[in-house]
Amino acid sequence: GLPRGSPPKHPNMTAEQWKNVPQWLETPAAVFDSDTVTGDLVLIAPALVDGAIVMMTINPKAQGNGPGVTVGLLTNAYDKDGGPPPVGKWAREGKAWYVDKKVLPDVLRRVGVQSSDAFQNKPGTRRILTDKQFGGWKKENRSDF
Repeated sequence: GLPRGSPPKHPNMTAEQWKNVPQWLETPAAVFDSDTVTGDLVLIAPALVDGAIVMMTINPKAQGNGPGVTVGLLTNAYDKDGGPPPVGKWAREGKAWYVDKKVLPDVLRRVGVQSSDAFQNKPGTRRILTDKQFGGWKKENRSDF
């Protein structure tokens, strides 16, 4: 039967879903500086898993066998403990590196979040990379995913 106890707060992704991770890292919906770990980047996956946004945290400067990748799954767009990532706030704070202006609003809309004009370049904050610039930036910042 099913294991007893409450279901895990962060359900595990299936092996099938994990197979998408390399592709998501290659074509994220957005890339932001981590809110919690200096030097880490948070990538928003371009697809949902079980109706939730997937955030992938990478450390592009990790030593050893290339960058370390951990993937966290937000369980519920309306869960006050998790909830959707505050991408608008991150963008206003100048944490955005890259935003796919077609994909990110679509991903957010699917969890009930209206995207704002926060993803426009603003004076005084770092410029958000275009698709073309992002390709070059990935080469510079990531050795070998």
